[in-house]
Amino acid sequence: MKAKTAHIVGMYKCGTSWLLHCLAAHPEIIAWREFDPYVAALKRDSPRNNPFKRITSLVHTLAGRLDLAHGNHRFFPRSHSEAFTEFFLGMGWIPLFGHEGRSKAKALLPHSFEDIPGVADALFEILEQNFRPERLQKYEPAKFHYTLGNVNFKRSEMIELMQCIYQCDNPRDMPVVFYDYVSSLSTPDTLVAFKAADQIMSLKLLREDLPSTKVVAVVRDGRDAMVSAWKYEALMHHSEAPWGAKFKAQKNLIEFMYTWGVRASAILQAETDGRLLMIRYEDLHHNFETTIRKVYDYLEVDSRAEAIAEVKAITDFEKVSGGRKKGEEADSVVRKGIVGDWKNELTQHQADLAWRVARRQLIALGYSQN
Repeated sequence: MKAKTAHIVGMYKCGTSWLLHCLAAHPEIIAWREFDPYVAALKRDSPRNNPFKRITSLVHTLAGRLDLAHGNHRFFPRSHSEAFTEFFLGMGWIPLFGHEGRSKAKALLPHSFEDIPGVADALFEILEQNFRPERLQKYEPAKFHYTLGNVNFKRSEMIELMQCIYQCDNPRDMPVVFYDYVSSLSTPDTLVAFKAADQIMSLKLLREDLPSTKVVAVVRDGRDAMVSAWKYEALMHHSEAPWGAKFKAQKNLIEFMYTWGVRASAILQAETDGRLLMIRYEDLHHNFETTIRKVYDYLEVDSRAEAIAEVKAITDFEKVSGGRKKGEEADSVVRKGIVGDWKNELTQHQADLAWRVARRQLIALGYSQN
């Protein structure tokens, strides 16, 4: 019997990591760090990559944006070698910081099934990480408080996962193979949580592969998400993160708010259709107990006050930030822990422009102009 699964989706810098941590801190849940196997296995043809579609969407109604979000995104399989690289060699499930390390990892691409054990060993040597000891049993949720990643694999497990992915003739089959294998590492009565912030755009594929999975979407005021993204992109670029090269920290306000609006529309439509549970980042801040209880009830795990109090203590901002108070900024992925920071960071002109671009979605989600 396979473990039950849940998926956290939303949009970039909208609180999905915080929610994943809240799930990881629950004794009935094991949560794995962010990874989107659909992005690794498939290329997406989206309005963002097509200027005509983008311009059309900007002048369309909310219904027009929903059509773009759901009907005009097409996916194309990557080449087998490119998909394997995106999965393991320095970008996706095994992220390597630093250009030199990623170059070394990409050179490890296996040419045959028999190469894979050597690839796994060499990759972890580049990572300067050890495999989880083979003698240990499966994970015990009661002892788990943080999200897991590739370094929590045993050597035999990593090799087996790589082999399973390598044997997929069609990259379209890779995501469900990944989810099935990682889920099998836990005990049958454990809920296994995954996160991919932008996976709302792949929700149809996720539903095809895992029709019984529970999906939770996190939304956040797009203006706050934009400010957080600007700070985060600069931080990642400075640290030579694998995804840092994709960002130049250019404050393209219209592009970001348009992108946020498309995804917000997709989440609203999916909630209307009963395909997911939606919560707001701000509600986690202002009414943590009620909001997280709603999530736990949806996932059918313990939502008693005692369990929630323990999770709140584990995920408290001061604790996860290393002692900072809310509002104290640092060069960290855990930045300020507040809402409404866009009022401090945006000029009046920028705030007005952001409102004009995504007004319909902001209003629909309960946000106001001021």
